[in-house]
Amino acid sequence: MAKLNQTYNINDLPDDESSGDFMSLPAGDYHVRITQADIQPTRAGDGQLIKLRLDVIGPTYQGRVLFKHINIQNRNADAERIGRKELRSIMTALGLTQLTDTDQLINRQMLVKVKVIKSKNPEYGDANGNENTVSGYRAIKGSVAPAPAFAAPKPPAAPVTPAPGKAPWER
Repeated sequence: MAKLNQTYNINDLPDDESSGDFMSLPAGDYHVRITQADIQPTRAGDGQLIKLRLDVIGPTYQGRVLFKHINIQNRNADAERIGRKELRSIMTALGLTQLTDTDQLINRQMLVKVKVIKSKNPEYGDANGNENTVSGYRAIKGSVAPAPAFAAPKPPAAPVTPAPGKAPWER
């Protein structure tokens, strides 16, 4: 607990115009930065998931936040397979070929595809009962995607030799 150096009276503080007006983001692609990545147990306690916080960095809806949970260990084989497939998509979008620590994800940027769905839990939905879900991941245009682990390196190109008896500019 931390003691405040003064007393705050609610009537002396400015109104927050955005409170109560929270709405889901419109469906679309958003440029995000991963600002938190933690390992947590699954709700049933018999598996693990990676919990991501994705901060929208613009150009629109800058400052909004999305959350994503990715199953990496689950007693349900389908849930684990889907989670690991999703983790691969994230790693590809971020240019990672190996992941050993969730800290490797922090401050990395990517594009995410956001959908609007009906909320299963009214506590998390907006005024219309909707919420956002992240359904896809892409590298930011111009970033370099990792080469597949199975790709063999290309052999160097054969050197070009000029035709005998001619100067290179006479070819």
